[in-house]
Amino acid sequence: YGCGVTAQITVTEHNFREDDFVFDSTPAAPKLAWKHEGDVHTASMAFESDNMYLIRCAYTDLAGNAADEEGLTKEFVIDRTAPMLAIAGVTDGSANSGEVTPVITALDLNLASDAVEISVVTGRGQLIENTIDTAVIDDGSGVGYIFTLTDMTNKADDIYYLTVTECDKAGNDATLTYRFSLNRNGSAYDFADLIRLMENQY
Repeated sequence: YGCGVTAQITVTEHNFREDDFVFDSTPAAPKLAWKHEGDVHTASMAFESDNMYLIRCAYTDLAGNAADEEGLTKEFVIDRTAPMLAIAGVTDGSANSGEVTPVITALDLNLASDAVEISVVTGRGQLIENTIDTAVIDDGSGVGYIFTLTDMTNKADDIYYLTVTECDKAGNDATLTYRFSLNRNGSAYDFADLIRLMENQY
């Protein structure tokens, strides 16, 4: 979940006793506060902090009948932290006459490799195909991936926009864009800012 979660427990029992209800959570949670309406008894508990949670419930009535265990154990994760993105191997705003090998690092506690999108577009809006090597990393603070654009050096002289977007399993997203040029045979020009200025004038 990308937001706080409120768990609601409902027990339907004529002879309900709060002391007979067993509630356990990891991390530990405060004691439940019950509301009673006839034979229906409810308790709510809010979980707000980023963490992995496990809650277990059990109840046995005065006659010794135990509630069905199905659905009485819930495990879930709250993750409201945006993924971490970094680009190495090229400097934002740089002009490059030598080797350029962009290396993208994407880190998050709840991340899948197919949730990372990488695109390279020229200053004229042309999408460039790249060979990308993928490696899995785990630095102890979360699962991550390293993506290496191995053939960027071989591209033609031009202005390039490298954009990385990722979205974790909780729906938190992050985007990072680097602008750089390959400039080995003369100047490369980018009219994107001029075009935007003209659009604002007419």
